[in-house]
Amino acid sequence: MKKCLRILGGFFWISFAIAAPPPIIVLEHYSYPMSPGQDEGVAYVTLQNTSSHTLTLFQLECDQGEAMIHQTIVQNGIARMEMLSEITLPANGRLTMKPGERHIMIEEPRKPLQIGNNLTITFDFKGYDPLIVMVPVVKRSVQ
Repeated sequence: MKKCLRILGGFFWISFAIAAPPPIIVLEHYSYPMSPGQDEGVAYVTLQNTSSHTLTLFQLECDQGEAMIHQTIVQNGIARMEMLSEITLPANGRLTMKPGERHIMIEEPRKPLQIGNNLTITFDFKGYDPLIVMVPVVKRSVQ
């Protein structure tokens, strides 16, 4: 939500907007190491919208490569990924990214993602300051 700050100086009235941090709680955030020969990394987050209105995530940035949100879609037994240009978080709702569903794809990372590394991912929500999240690369759990 934007707040306005007004300064009255002499005969001039100056007004400018100050963006606020998004009303988001990061509940989970992790990435998995890349396999030899793999040229894409992946990250997962769970975000909780703590506000009473819908939020729109419209852009991602990552310090290790180009980041985008993909949705895995299965049709006739064949899985494919579709890039999403925006995602909405419902009021007081949750966005969960996990394997086989929505995820953050890191295209051609500058260096292979290995256990112990961290990614810095910036989430841009319409009308808010960027949300910066440090995402650890962790060992894949057996499922």
